[in-house]
Amino acid sequence: MCNIKKVLFYFVFCLPAALLPSSIIFEGNAAYFRPTSDVLRDIYGSHWLNSGLKISGKLPFSQPFLQDLYLFGGFNYLDAEGRSIGGDDKTEIRIIPLSLGLDYMYTVLDAPNPLKLYLGAGVRYFFVRVKNDVTFVKSRVTKSGLGGVVEGGALYFLDKHFFIKAFADYSFRNLGIINTPSGVSGKGVEVGGLSIGGGIGFEF
Repeated sequence: MCNIKKVLFYFVFCLPAALLPSSIIFEGNAAYFRPTSDVLRDIYGSHWLNSGLKISGKLPFSQPFLQDLYLFGGFNYLDAEGRSIGGDDKTEIRIIPLSLGLDYMYTVLDAPNPLKLYLGAGVRYFFVRVKNDVTFVKSRVTKSGLGGVVEGGALYFLDKHFFIKAFADYSFRNLGIINTPSGVSGKGVEVGGLSIGGGIGFEF
């Protein structure tokens, strides 16, 4: 598992910069997250904080369309507390997704304060841990797996390098993370969902 994490972190954060693109973008983001799974919403609620970091590198293409492609890598962190269904036992969940994909960025307003829109998609690897304060199930369940993400947003530049942004993304991956009283892992639960938020960043 440690080797998998090291490889994933390399591809997510080192690969975009290692390509020596003509521009690199660093971002810090915060978003409202709504899980797709009604099971997760029933246990942990519908309002989660999704915080993350993202690095993007413009790919070294000269063709008219390809020159607006960016390779991106991202790290997110989500956690929530809740109560077990049908009981009052405390449970906690932590989700750490790592993302790698492509964004197409289009300059809508080319001015001293440019406005850029982007659409993108990629793979997202989920690390999930559930901790239960319940005697009849495992105290901790850890799962991981590969899913995907689609995203879109807008960047408004306050000067040549600094920008603010608004974005939305939708992620998806099904994992068996909820246990039954008999100790047998329940059916798969969708650990992805919809995120809507904003952030700040720097391009150089």
